[in-house]
Amino acid sequence: MLSSPVPPPAPPSVPPAVSARHALFDADPEQLIAIGRLLIATCALTAIYVDPTQPLNLAGIAYWLLAAYLALSIALLLVPLKIRARHLWQVLSTACDIATVGILVHITGELESPFFISFTFLLVSAAIRWSWTGTLAVAAVLQLILIVVAASDLTDGESELNIMIMRSAFCWASVLLLGYFANYRSRSATRLRELAAWPHDIVPEQDRPWLTSSLAHANRVLESGAIIVIWRDLDQDAHCAAIWDGAQYHFVPVFADGRIITGLSRQRPVHELGAAERAALHAGLSRVAGPIAEAWRAVFVSRFDTIRFTGAVLVANPHSRETDMSLLMRIVASRIAMELEQYALVQEFASAASLRERVRLARDLHDSVLQDLTAAVIQLDAATRDGAADLGVLARLRNQLQAIQARIRRLVSDNRERSTRRQLLADQLQMFVAPLGEQWGCDVTLRVEPPTLVVDETIAAEMCLALSEATANAARHGGARHVAVLFEREREGLVVSIADDGSGGGTGPVPYPASIGRRVEELGGSLAVARRGTGLALTITLPLVRLAA
Repeated sequence: MLSSPVPPPAPPSVPPAVSARHALFDADPEQLIAIGRLLIATCALTAIYVDPTQPLNLAGIAYWLLAAYLALSIALLLVPLKIRARHLWQVLSTACDIATVGILVHITGELESPFFISFTFLLVSAAIRWSWTGTLAVAAVLQLILIVVAASDLTDGESELNIMIMRSAFCWASVLLLGYFANYRSRSATRLRELAAWPHDIVPEQDRPWLTSSLAHANRVLESGAIIVIWRDLDQDAHCAAIWDGAQYHFVPVFADGRIITGLSRQRPVHELGAAERAALHAGLSRVAGPIAEAWRAVFVSRFDTIRFTGAVLVANPHSRETDMSLLMRIVASRIAMELEQYALVQEFASAASLRERVRLARDLHDSVLQDLTAAVIQLDAATRDGAADLGVLARLRNQLQAIQARIRRLVSDNRERSTRRQLLADQLQMFVAPLGEQWGCDVTLRVEPPTLVVDETIAAEMCLALSEATANAARHGGARHVAVLFEREREGLVVSIADDGSGGGTGPVPYPASIGRRVEELGGSLAVARRGTGLALTITLPLVRLAA
């Protein structure tokens, strides 16, 4: 019997209040303005129909004007948002709103007109669209309308100067508050853009010390006079400090006064230092980092704790209030703490990479240059043993030493950068094997199957060095006179056999060439060593992925 399919889980229910709040914030501002205009026009037409305004002889004009305004509101609501968001459309719609409200105020009671409430809608829509400057411009036009409307009302025998003053005060008080919120929104957007553009200079450059870009950028985001970071590695006792005073960067590797941050409570995300702590911090930094530009009237602190570090970001002489910058300080502190962790990881990785590179360079020198020098010394001793040197041998040694000198220069300067270029393996090995037998006084034979085998240039170079080390070991330690080398392409990859007729390391355990073994392991292969006859046989297997197709 087949089981019925399990229905998918129902989506989590969202409370109506949360859903409404999301819908409000997700709505386009132009859509909200259009809906607000339609609501005002509808309510105004309904209001004067139920209770006509004064003077009654102009009520008919007010009906027609509001009916036209209602039709305009519907038409603007139907216009696509992309068009309504354009600057020209915003200016034209605002001009229509102002003209309609001005005429309605003039023909319906003048200073006592109920349509003065529309001033608030005009100011709010201007603040949403154009921030502080737009709000001021619309307010100036509305003030002019108020003066024109009041001119006749103040001279008709019943002065209503008090109403004009209060309406003007209401208008400009609204401008002040709306301008603040509009400017606050614009400033917050600017700061968010600055935070999004945070620099990513984890690895310091020679002309720009570490943390310089981050502290300078944080200083711009927080709009402060100076920004300081004090931190301590959890495995150490000493504190470090980095200061950006608005003009230059200072780094203090050991800051004795850094313990000022250890007593701060972890419960409060942002603290303000007292006057005594502030003065002590300023004096301590001035002693170790040079004179700081000015005394600090206020210093706010935000702690951070990571896996490796504990510390705090201090902001001196901020231009914002603590309530405004508290969240920004926490974000900046978290970002700088993350940079401390990243920089520590980069340093550890660089140290490990540098150590690996030194080990590889030492192994390359040992397997090539040092072995060549040893062979040259042996040949020189043999040539001069009887008190007379063969000029041909000396000339050959001179050429050999020149070749060694060139190889040293290449290893030190280039350090053999890894290459993915392909080359014919037989050609590369043949050029290397020919002088190798002369150096060690033994016969080295080479065979590559198939002869057209192509591998990475890195593989060819590594195999040359491995062959050099194997031949040197066979000649020096085993007294070998013949070394047979075979490169074969098999299903599992490249198989390299190096066999000699030496003593095989005596009767003890089979010797394992550690240098060749590490080299093969780095290439992802394996090395096996066994006795074959009187000598030794090395078998190297490299994976197929390393070879050319």
